Amino acid sequence: MELKDFKERLEKRKQGLNVTFTSAERTFLYGTYYKLTGRMANISCSTCDSYTYKILLNHLNNEKSLEEQYYQKHGKKLPNRYKNDLEWIKSKL
Repeated sequence: MELKDFKERLEKRKQGLNVTFTSAERTFLYGTYYKLTGRMANISCSTCDSYTYKILLNHLNNEKSLEEQYYQKHGKKLPNRYKNDLEWIKSKL
């Protein structure tokens, strides 16, 4: 399993929709959360549960290149004159 496989379902869960994961999937997701943060996920709390999924989803979104993140946020391509200016791109994100 990979975290990318769960992206669509994590987005739905973040929006508050009722998405269920099997016990094996939940174990994988909680293990991944532990690897990323170094903390155990609070399984008994439903609010903390959605926070856990939000952290995982944010990690997936950060794997995108800066150009993809810029396009996703602003809905337009990165201006040519700023393609190599990483500080400018990060300031706009």
